[in-house]
Amino acid sequence: MKKNNNTVIILIVTMIIIIAFGFLNKLRNTEKKEILIELEAGTMLPKAKKITSFNIPSTKSNSLYNDLNNKWSLIFFGYSSCPHLCPKTLAYMNNISKLTNNENLQFVFVTIDPKRDTIEHLNSYLKTINPDFIGASGNIEDTLKLTKELNIYVANVDPEKVEHVDHSGSLVLISPNIEFSAIFTKIEDPNMVAKEIKTIQSIKLL
Repeated sequence: MKKNNNTVIILIVTMIIIIAFGFLNKLRNTEKKEILIELEAGTMLPKAKKITSFNIPSTKSNSLYNDLNNKWSLIFFGYSSCPHLCPKTLAYMNNISKLTNNENLQFVFVTIDPKRDTIEHLNSYLKTINPDFIGASGNIEDTLKLTKELNIYVANVDPEKVEHVDHSGSLVLISPNIEFSAIFTKIEDPNMVAKEIKTIQSIKLL
C-alpha cells in the first residue's frame, strides 16, 4: 500500500513539473513575440528594430544612414513627379514639423524614382516645401530593400521608367539609434501625429 502511495506521489510531482515547464516555456515564447502598440494615428513597436546599414546619399551628406544617427527622423517614401499623394503627404509633414517644433526631429523624403529625382533636383524641390527637409536618392534596389525592412508598400518599380507608382503614404519614425520605432498610417490629422511622436519620444527617453 505504501509503495502504491509513493508511486502516486511521484506521478503527481512529475505532472506538476511537466505543467510548470510547459507554462514557463509558453511564457518565454510569449515574451519573444513582437507585440505592437496601437496608436490613434499608427503603431509603435515596443522594441525598436535596428535598421540594416544602407548606402543612400542625401541632400545633407553622402550617407543618409549617418544622417539618421543621434536624431529622431520621420521618413516618407515617394517621388517628386507624383501627382497627388506625395504633395499632400509632404504638406502634412510640413504641418507636423511646425507642430512638433523640435530640433531633435528631422524630416526625410526618400525617392523611389532616383533616375529623375537626383540629389540636385530633390534639393530644389524640397526647398519649395520646407528648406529644412532632407532629400535622399540612391540605387533603387537599395531603396526598395529599405522599404521592405520598414514595412512600406511600393509596387514594382521599373528603374528605366517611372510614370506612376502605387505606393504607401505612411510615415516611419526612426529613433536616434537608427531603429525602426513606429509607423503612422493615418496622417490626415497632423495634430494627432505630432502628439503621438512626442509621446513616443518621451517613452523612449525614460
